[in-house]
Amino acid sequence: ITVTSGSDETLINYSLSPEFSSNVVNYTVNVPGNIEEVDISAIKTDPLATIESGLGSVPLNVGDNTVLIKVKSESGAYNTYTIKIVRAKKFNNYLSSLVVSSGSGDTYVDYNIPFDKDTLEYVIPELANNITSLKIDATAEDGDATITGTGSVSLAVGDNDLNVIVTAQDGTKRTYVIKVKRAASDNNFLKNLFVNGYTLSPEFNK
Repeated sequence: ITVTSGSDETLINYSLSPEFSSNVVNYTVNVPGNIEEVDISAIKTDPLATIESGLGSVPLNVGDNTVLIKVKSESGAYNTYTIKIVRAKKFNNYLSSLVVSSGSGDTYVDYNIPFDKDTLEYVIPELANNITSLKIDATAEDGDATITGTGSVSLAVGDNDLNVIVTAQDGTKRTYVIKVKRAASDNNFLKNLFVNGYTLSPEFNK
């Protein structure tokens, strides 16, 4: 019995545990989380026997998958080999896209981050003080991964490190950091000015 994935140069052969013996009928095979299906093949001891099920392409769920290979002898007697294929949880914690923007409508700005999934730190040029928040949109490369740190994020005056954390199905994390500085306010106007009991002339204007 052989269990493989891929084809040609990418063919991977997975080991049976225990090693195959025609008298042993129960086996376990462990495959990585990124393997979504395997191919099972087998060679008969007797060419007149018939393999009735269990061969060919087998889609895998995460966790345990059971495959039964039923072999019928020429006399009609059956022998069943059981293979438990254990697919690990996926370990993909990459982003496939990252977009940082502010405003909406006529004030919408896309900061055009030159995103690369292997680059973990990005710097946005200093923003004006009136930009009080940014919107972060991100997509995980693997649909079973989860993302935190997206949506509308408030900015403090000064330096801000905005963390987008991708957690793979197996729990491993990858953090992308967006560094942005929000300028201090240059507003040195009064909002109002008054003297109790008296009227200003001219009327107050900042």
